[in-house]
Amino acid sequence: LQRLQQEQGTAMLLATPQGMILLTLNEQGAQRMHESGHSEAWNGLDVAVAQRLILEDMLGLSAADMAAGTYLRYVRDAEQALQAVQTGEAQLAILLNATRVRQICEVAEADDRMPQKSTYFYPKLITGLVMNPLW
Repeated sequence: LQRLQQEQGTAMLLATPQGMILLTLNEQGAQRMHESGHSEAWNGLDVAVAQRLILEDMLGLSAADMAAGTYLRYVRDAEQALQAVQTGEAQLAILLNATRVRQICEVAEADDRMPQKSTYFYPKLITGLVMNPLW
């Protein structure tokens, strides 16, 4: 997990029963992301790369599958995700660095929307609303 946090660019950790693999975005993957129809800010999000290149392209999950949680579930705790793989409850886990507030602002400024499940904040704001000045 420490190695994932040290990566400067787009990176994620793929955990399988056989072990963990650090994945980084290569040129071919970057080209595929540019075909997304989204902004450069969106294309640079670890969560967007995981969604498009792994969940959609490699595993064949649709947006409806992801929204319904048919084949996947989202957990906020890395240890919980790793334990699910180790016990056979899950076939794999994709561990991502947290989305930074700066990245959210860049996506908003590009008039784009964040990918589903990409903005978990704790503690929750009392109002449940985050404002970004528009001036």
